[in-house]
Amino acid sequence: EEEEEEEYQILPEEDSSDEHAVSHTEDDDHRVDVYANTEATPLLSGQSKAASTQWQPSFFGDLALPSLWVTLALAWKASVRIRRNYPFLLFHFLLPSIQVILFCLAIGRDPAHLPMAVVNEDTGGLATLFLQQLDSHTIQQHVYPTLAEGTQAVRRGKAWGVYHFGANYTADTYIRVTNASAATPDIVRGSQIEMYMDMSNQQVALVIQSKTSAALLSLVQSLLPPEDLYLAELPIRLMPPIYGDADPQFTDFVAPGIMSSIVFSQSIGMTALAFVIERKEGIIDRQWSMGVRVSETILGFTLVQIVVLLGQIGLMLLFSLVPFNLPHVGDVAVAILVMMVLGTSGMCLGLLVSTASKDETQAVQLALGTFFPALLLSGIMWPLQAIPEVLYYVAIILPTTWAAEAMRSVLVRGWSLADQTVWAAVLICFAWCLVYLLGAGLQIKKIS
Repeated sequence: EEEEEEEYQILPEEDSSDEHAVSHTEDDDHRVDVYANTEATPLLSGQSKAASTQWQPSFFGDLALPSLWVTLALAWKASVRIRRNYPFLLFHFLLPSIQVILFCLAIGRDPAHLPMAVVNEDTGGLATLFLQQLDSHTIQQHVYPTLAEGTQAVRRGKAWGVYHFGANYTADTYIRVTNASAATPDIVRGSQIEMYMDMSNQQVALVIQSKTSAALLSLVQSLLPPEDLYLAELPIRLMPPIYGDADPQFTDFVAPGIMSSIVFSQSIGMTALAFVIERKEGIIDRQWSMGVRVSETILGFTLVQIVVLLGQIGLMLLFSLVPFNLPHVGDVAVAILVMMVLGTSGMCLGLLVSTASKDETQAVQLALGTFFPALLLSGIMWPLQAIPEVLYYVAIILPTTWAAEAMRSVLVRGWSLADQTVWAAVLICFAWCLVYLLGAGLQIKKIS
């Protein structure tokens, strides 16, 4: 009887424990369902952590074989976000054009209205003839009685330099030209124009020196008879250039690189905040809960930005090549292709920055931190042959370096896609697209 009582006491305990276990399991299942439902509607609960720990996007499983309809749906969602603000969309399209217009207006032109002090002690008239040959649009002459007063004007910032003509400038120049054997060192120095320059601004100083040399050559040609003008020619004869103009401008060198840098920077800016904002609003979590793949998320957003990028490139080329007559010897379609591939690599870099950033501030800092080194090392503002050798090997692997050189080759040299510099730039930019997409895909797994 005692054994039966013990079994009677034990059996109910086992039954009750099983019932408790069953009820506990049902509660857990119900709790999981609740979490899954709240994950699908994070705006109602504000809690998505429980569901995100149950499912993580797999890079190798979810990056492959994207669905066409899902990708198009995500692209439509991204386009709706852009089209909600038409003024900002218009500004987004016109911003690269505005930047290249400002560049063409402000960069590359020769400075004008440069004040120069003139101290003329020449007793003859040759110095006066020389001053008449100076370009009045570039150089403004201000006469000073003494050399001390002229140099003082330079020190006070009132002039960029001083022209000083000695008292025997005309006579010494005549002796030097007509009787070279009698020209002593003093006579040679007396026939020279002394220039005291403010060299704090290299570009201004170079322009003044160039205009001075041109005025001197013009003076010599004006004194020679027509049949002897060839005697004033320099011992170096510049033949018609193979590429470019005989009188090259700084804008011709910089403009192709500037257009490339604008496209690259704008592409980074278009995507740098994409995933940061969508994660902040809970859109990314809803996509994961609905089974959206990583490849579909990336491609859906990239398709919309490529359309925007194509419009930006078209407007930028229209406003730069037509009104400002920038050189465009080659096929413009090849230039568009180079900039499209470069812009796509910039968008992929922006996606990588966006997926690696926790908030908007960090995304902006990373975007600026990646863009400016690429700008400085790409040979856009200065030739690559002038940088240190160590940095040169870093610069030649950057996509902006190859794109800038390819743009110069197409627009200035007239090269086509068959030339190595051009097709290599396309391949290298495309390779960087794959590298950035690979990094963005790996980073997406960490944002939920």
